[in-house]
Amino acid sequence: MKSFAVSVFAAVALVALCAPYAAQAEPPLDRGAVHKTRVPLLGSSGIKPSVKNGGGGGGTSTVLPANFTLTAYTVGTVIPATTTAPEAEEEIAVDPNNSQNLFAAISDFSNFQNITKYVYSSNDGSTWVDENFLPLSGGFLVTADGQNWSANSDPTTGIDRKGNLYLCNLYIAIDAVTGNVLYSGLYVGARSSLPYSPPGTVPGADIHPVFPIDTSGHTQPDKPWMAVDNTTGTTSGNVYVTWSEFKNTPSGSTDLIDFSRSTDHGLTWSAPKQVSLSTQNGAVQGSQVAVGPDGKEYVVYEVFYAGNQRAQFLTKSTTPGGLTFSTPVVITPKFNELNIGSLYRTDSFASIAVGPSKVVDVVYSDQPSGTAQVEYIHSGASGGGTHNGFSAPVMINDSSTGHHFFPSVAVDSNGVIHTSWFDTRNSPSNPEFYDVYATYSKNGSAFAANARVTPSIIDSGGGSIFGDFIGDYAGIAAAVNGGKSEAHPVWTSGGFGDFPFPPGLGFAAPGQLQTSTLTVP
Repeated sequence: MKSFAVSVFAAVALVALCAPYAAQAEPPLDRGAVHKTRVPLLGSSGIKPSVKNGGGGGGTSTVLPANFTLTAYTVGTVIPATTTAPEAEEEIAVDPNNSQNLFAAISDFSNFQNITKYVYSSNDGSTWVDENFLPLSGGFLVTADGQNWSANSDPTTGIDRKGNLYLCNLYIAIDAVTGNVLYSGLYVGARSSLPYSPPGTVPGADIHPVFPIDTSGHTQPDKPWMAVDNTTGTTSGNVYVTWSEFKNTPSGSTDLIDFSRSTDHGLTWSAPKQVSLSTQNGAVQGSQVAVGPDGKEYVVYEVFYAGNQRAQFLTKSTTPGGLTFSTPVVITPKFNELNIGSLYRTDSFASIAVGPSKVVDVVYSDQPSGTAQVEYIHSGASGGGTHNGFSAPVMINDSSTGHHFFPSVAVDSNGVIHTSWFDTRNSPSNPEFYDVYATYSKNGSAFAANARVTPSIIDSGGGSIFGDFIGDYAGIAAAVNGGKSEAHPVWTSGGFGDFPFPPGLGFAAPGQLQTSTLTVP
């Protein structure tokens, strides 16, 4: 009888103990916080801070710093890669067969409209050639399906083992009178050599639609990302794209994360497939896709919760190169959206890479207190603080002074993890000035002291007549060159600045694409 009484008491106590946790319901989704991020023109309405309701929230309050025991990168000379300005939002890829070959792209506003420009280097980033805009005809961007377009947005690049060069972009049609977006499409350029649409060929014939265009504008893509399968298996050469699909329905507007695959080097694409949870519709943005060494695809995306809370979710294909995905799971604790007080917008979207040992590496930004920081997580973890096999986040900026945001990650064939980001530690009271910093890790546990990549601080060009815009991401590529691990971050030297006025009037110079080679000692 005593044993029964003790058991009942223990059960009641357990229920009482757990009751507060059971009562802590998942915070509601914040569908009103999600918006399209495209910027088709100088002065577009999309140039605005991302946080609509102010920063802060009820996310994680304490994130421990990483273990900084490794020697910092050796930072190479900063190399200008383009000759026009202003530019913003850049990505870079490395040739899997030859680390000397690099392919970068950026949104270029030198014609007042956002037209993607690309450049190529065959000497490890020392010099850049083949500087060109995507194919134009009669002043309009053109594509293989016969469409004419006013602007691009959100470029990403890739190179496969056969040397094919891929460039993924939004294409945007604009009303010439109002400047409003009419409709948009998602396209991937695919060529074995540059330029796209060389002389003597049909302009735009090598720029292929990922899905048929909805010219009514009811369904529009945003924030795409692309990954190329560079494994040695049967899926090698596949190309994958994810994006946010915004659509108008009878019950209102919503959005979701879509996925598509090409098995013929970007010529044709599978029907769009939703990979985010349907229960999250209207509250997702910022997806990225990566390919593991076994050919499986991994997709990370961000979910928006009330109170400016966010969380990163992950899904992966069930087979190499497959179109069936696992149920998405949360891989981070709830964290806070950024609100750093800048004139340019920021976000907390994740960047993902998968290393040769199948470890999934993810970086994103969080603002657990007064300053924003870059946080790192990886798969294969267990124990306290983990989320569905992902480690508890650690802060990889080694200074808590200033703000740290727009991180990007890449993993080389040696398994070294490389990451870079924007950083205001040298201008903590004014976020309009920032630098690029970077670190690396050989195992996801110990990190290197942060290296300052930019020799002089960047002026974002606050006060430009066209608004303050520095993009939503800045990429990084990594490879092993001569036995040494190295990385190539890309960024711009400023914002819109004094464009289109002549220099010397006291305004900041407009930004151009820049890069550097970072070598692991």
